[in-house]
Formats: sequence, structure tokens, C-alpha cells
Amino acid sequence: MRREEKACRQRAAEKHVPPGTIVREPGWVKIRADAEARKPNFQRHTPGKMNKWESLYAERLRIRIAAGEVLLFWFEAAKFRLAEGCWYCPDFLVLLASGEWEVHEVKGFWRDDAKVKVKVMAETFPFPLIIVSKGKGLEHWQYEKIKARKS
Repeated sequence: MRREEKACRQRAAEKHVPPGTIVREPGWVKIRADAEARKPNFQRHTPGKMNKWESLYAERLRIRIAAGEVLLFWFEAAKFRLAEGCWYCPDFLVLLASGEWEVHEVKGFWRDDAKVKVKVMAETFPFPLIIVSKGKGLEHWQYEKIKARKS
């Protein structure tokens, strides 16, 4: 629990605010006064399990294998150490038919930590990083290539 949230809950308890009441203070968003924290609105990713977009993109990679563009791909098969206690696990590690390696990251939306990790990954390791996002329709994918550092 964040320090600010804890302090707000403590002030609410001192004011004898009944549990379940929304506390509004200047500069604060709605915070529950009871001890039970609310669940976040988003679902966290389960490691080793593809979400809907990752599954659709895996199908796209299988089509590229059949076309001869890609030899193999792996889902969450590698972890890259970016700094002390900070790791990056890309969605797909892709071996192209030319023998080159690429890292593919499927994104629906960006969190701040993901942006930083992708930038550090591109600056640190010699693999091109492909950011994949879903366009309109089932067959439309948008690609953004972040160049790798020179090895």
C-alpha cells in the first residue's frame, strides 16, 4: 500500500469515517476508508499464458513461418537483465529466415515502466525491437521498429 494512501486511511479512521465511505481530500482521488484495498481495473498478465492479442499475433507468426519469412518463434522464452533487480521479458523472440534475431513486443496500451524498459532494452542489447499493436480488423497489424545498438 502506498504511503499516501495509508496516511489518508489513517486520517479517515481518526475522523471516525465508517468503512466503505469514499474520502475526498484536496489533491486526492477517491479512496476507500475501509481496510480492504480495491482491486485494480486491469488484469495483470499471467506469465507463460498468452492474452488475446498475443494469441492473434502468434497466429500471424505461424503464417510467416509457412511463407518462409520466419524459421521459429518462442513466447516469453528469454529474460533480459536491464539493471540490478530490473528484468525485461519480451513477448516473442523471433528467428528470421535470414538468421537474424528480433524481439517482438505486442502492446495494447503502454504503462510508463514498459516504455522505459523497451528504451533501455534497445540501448543495451543488439536485437532489433519490434513493437506490434493491433490495427482495425483482424488482419491489420501496426509495426514500429526500434533500432538496436550497434554491437
